[in-house]
Formats: sequence, structure tokens, C-alpha cells
Amino acid sequence: MMTSDLEQISGKTEFLMIASLIIAIVFVLSIILSLVSMTISAIKNRKRDISHHPINRWYLLLNIAGLAVIANIIGLAIRTLNYASYASVKIQIWINIAYVLVVFVSVVGVIFKWKKSSLSRFQKIAYILSSVVGMLFVLLIICWEFYK
Repeated sequence: MMTSDLEQISGKTEFLMIASLIIAIVFVLSIILSLVSMTISAIKNRKRDISHHPINRWYLLLNIAGLAVIANIIGLAIRTLNYASYASVKIQIWINIAYVLVVFVSVVGVIFKWKKSSLSRFQKIAYILSSVVGMLFVLLIICWEFYK
């Protein structure tokens, strides 16, 4: 009879892990696509001498914070795979909590600037998707922090 050191996981935990993976992949793809589209748009607008919308500041903050939290989570995963103590990864956990606050402030900023800006259909879709994906990732971070 074969034995293993691995512990069996329940169906609830397995579902949470698969959902976390899907949300994380969507988040990473969303951040990468948003930053690439913002870079292309900035290059095009520089050539045409078009100023940007005030809402872009909040959109950029949301995406840069997303990129930073991706790097933070990768670093956190590497450290925890090496069995680091809680005290040594505490700062990275606080960075994740700070990301939650940044997302909240950015989404509120986008909402307030939304009313004052005339936006194209593509811009509206991009802002909505980034805000929704950011909020989903916030829920995922909260779930990771408090789920046992």
C-alpha cells in the first residue's frame, strides 16, 4: 500500500484554489493588456499632441499598483515555498493590504472623474474592466488573508 505525506484537500478548498488561479490569471492578463494599451495610446497621442483625460491618472495608479502587487505575490510565493517565517513575510502581506486601499481610492477616483470626462466607448470598457478585475483581486487577497 502506497503512502504519501500530502494531505487530501476537500472539495471546497479545491474549488477555492481553482477559482483563485482563474482570477489571478485574468488579473495578470488584464494588467498586462491595460499597460500595453496605455503605452501605445501615450505614444500615439504624443505624436498627435493630444492631452490625456484626468481619469487616466487614476487608471494608471490602478494598473501600476496591480503590477506591483503581482511582483509582490510572486516574491511572497517564492519566500513561502522556502518555508520563511511569518515575521519575514509580514511586510509583503502589508503591501497586499495597502493594495486593497489603493484599489478602493483608484476606483472612487475613476467614478468621480467619470462624470466630468467625455470618454470613448473603448475607454469606458477599459476603465470598467480594470476596476472590476481590481475589485475581484481585492476579494481574492482578502480570501487569501482570512481563509483557513
